[in-house]
Amino acid sequence: MTLSNKEPSFSAETSTTLADRVERLKELRSMLENRGLRAAPTRISHYIKILDKFAFQTFRNQIENIAEITYSVREADELLWIFKGLKIASPPGIYEVLEKSVGGAVYTKDEHGENRARNFQLELRIASYFIQAGIKVDLSKESDLVASINGKTLHVECKRLESTKKVMIRFKEAYKQLKRRYEQDRTLKKTYGLVVFDISKIVTPKQDILVDSSDIAIRDKIRKSLKDFDLQYDCTPIFCKDKRLISIWYQAIIPALSLSKLKPSARFSSLHTICSLAGHRAPIFYSLKKVFEIC
Repeated sequence: MTLSNKEPSFSAETSTTLADRVERLKELRSMLENRGLRAAPTRISHYIKILDKFAFQTFRNQIENIAEITYSVREADELLWIFKGLKIASPPGIYEVLEKSVGGAVYTKDEHGENRARNFQLELRIASYFIQAGIKVDLSKESDLVASINGKTLHVECKRLESTKKVMIRFKEAYKQLKRRYEQDRTLKKTYGLVVFDISKIVTPKQDILVDSSDIAIRDKIRKSLKDFDLQYDCTPIFCKDKRLISIWYQAIIPALSLSKLKPSARFSSLHTICSLAGHRAPIFYSLKKVFEIC
């Protein structure tokens, strides 16, 4: 097997008002509370407070507090992406994972050591892609999530990369995890794998706000960072032995500010490495394309 055809899955800017974000975050919080989860004292309420505070303030006041607003937008938009899938379907295990995901540091940039909550949040974010694409998922299994595609089982492992020194180590961990999943699955001939790596903290180690002249300039800069990562850290020697691997999917979420609009946003971007499409893997990959292209 070879790994080839590095393709950008999507690069999308979130586009909505602060007030709209506040209303949807309140809706998410209420949904969790109604399920018996203690969402009120979590960081969700902090984002509501900050965005609500500045939603109807003067342009000058917003600009003076643009960093705090932008960081809150980045966090809120990831949660709202998860919520978008949750409103479509509630797969097994999702509320248990949600309860674990809403703790941790208020902002990703302030994480130090303990990052368990956002590791779970990544699983939820990826699950939302599948749900929005109309694919059934299960978050109650040993894999981070399991998807059912055309009668086949897809084991998905999600990893957040935070240190350049450990990139290859995490690649090897993911390879070994998938190998164990295949061995544990009794329907081996119908079993495949996908690995997702969030590299946000590799391409922007301090999660600094990406400021540039326009949305296009921001998009191109993040895309280049993803491609540069892919070139620098070649995963082929590790994953080429996996005959059931469908793809490696790199993702990044970056807080951004376009100078042409002076409007904060969370920039979602990704790149998927396509495995050899010969034989039995091809139909699975083409079914996955609608997941890769959700934005």
